[in-house]
Amino acid sequence: MSLSHRLTKSAEELKIAFRSLQTVADVAAMLEVRETQLTHAIWRSPESSRYTTWSVKKRRGGHREIAAPCRTLKILQSKLAVIFELVAQRRSVSHGFTSGKSIVTNARVHVRARWILNVDLEDFFPTIHFGRVRGMLMAKPYQIGERAATAIAQLCCFQQELPQGAPTSPIVSNMICAKLDGELRRLAKTHGCRYSRYVDDITFSTWAVEFPKELAETVGSGSQAVVGPALNGIVQSNGFRVNSNKVRLQGRTERQVVTGLTVNRRPNVRKKYVSQLRSMIHAWERFGYEAAQDEFLEKYDTKHRPAGSTEDVFRLVVQGKLAFLKQVRGPDDRRYLALRRRVNVLLGVVESQHQEGLNMEFDTFICHASEDKARVVKPLVKAFTDAGIRVWIDEEEIGWGDGITAQVNRGLAKSKFVVLVLSSSFLKKQWPQKEMNAVMNQEISGGVLRALPLMADGGNVKEQVKAQYPLLADKLHMEWDPADSGRIVSALKRQLNKTSQ
Repeated sequence: MSLSHRLTKSAEELKIAFRSLQTVADVAAMLEVRETQLTHAIWRSPESSRYTTWSVKKRRGGHREIAAPCRTLKILQSKLAVIFELVAQRRSVSHGFTSGKSIVTNARVHVRARWILNVDLEDFFPTIHFGRVRGMLMAKPYQIGERAATAIAQLCCFQQELPQGAPTSPIVSNMICAKLDGELRRLAKTHGCRYSRYVDDITFSTWAVEFPKELAETVGSGSQAVVGPALNGIVQSNGFRVNSNKVRLQGRTERQVVTGLTVNRRPNVRKKYVSQLRSMIHAWERFGYEAAQDEFLEKYDTKHRPAGSTEDVFRLVVQGKLAFLKQVRGPDDRRYLALRRRVNVLLGVVESQHQEGLNMEFDTFICHASEDKARVVKPLVKAFTDAGIRVWIDEEEIGWGDGITAQVNRGLAKSKFVVLVLSSSFLKKQWPQKEMNAVMNQEISGGVLRALPLMADGGNVKEQVKAQYPLLADKLHMEWDPADSGRIVSALKRQLNKTSQ
């Protein structure tokens, strides 16, 4: 009898079945297979026939062991992974193997921080062994029966460890780490930090002048660091180990990296990534597809690929790299668009004239007088950034030697909204008023809301604004309160949600 890849029960029925698990027969019924099929797959078949193993080189040296399950195990594990997704309790700070999250969302948590601590958990998947998986399933909040937990742990593990390559391993690792994430998030909050985890990479960041020594401190003059006792204690009490060779504490004056992306100003790929992609496209243009692919496979491809699967691999790699660049830098990034055009020419794809410019790079532009920067703008930017709102702010986006007018025009054009920080200083400055006039003209001509007035001063300023700018008189404004920036964040998020509908 062949195994079906699909589960026929509804999500609610599967949840009820999982909560009721007591025996091996219960597990088989939940997975919609015969008990003999399940027991043969996880116990009676030779262990050597259950997985195909190979090793891949790690980017920073060493090898990672991959174990891919045989067809029967893969079907069973895929079904179980679907059920785990329904019942798993995970933390919002986990960005790996989580729907709607990625290394980009993980990096975005730590953008523009003064300090960033990166810590690697050593031998992450092998550390999650059979006993831990079984114990987790028997404990709160799952509390399934011992025999059922034993069967599921056996189905999830290979050679007593969680294998990299099994469909169940990602979700199981997040379920195991739920307690770790909760404790580390509380530790971060205690010391004024933010925390996130992407699989085995844990990251803390802060705007404090000094990084808390309870978490980590630097060793020597570089970014190498050692974890502090509080952080190390939580990691060890949860059954993991810190890789002491991969602990980095990065200040904002150096290149700050989180899960491979630089985060000093915004999540971004390294320059080398764009250079490599550009070189691949150039080789395709100059030497033709076959020659470019042959060189790639011979000199640069390090991935394990089954025989006969390399026919179109070069195109898939180029398009994958291009898609990742779009994910990180945004769909209207000029570098991405330029490279996409070249690839589309090679593929014979004709682009629509309206295909570009549909998305904005920033959520909001902060229009303000320099006198209001410390008092209003910086706290506002921090509140927005903490909430995942992409902000254009002059001191971050205008670099040494840049044309100020050109950069401001770009910021206004690439921002969905413009927050007008209205104050007595604003009313005396020509430059912020020019920015405001440009936005108001866009509103009139385009009929789309863009200007969001924020009163930074009370009293006569409100009356002056209404007298000098009749177009603003009819707009509902908000008032700046440093103790209640969350109210402004929520209001902007509501407007952003409207634009995405």
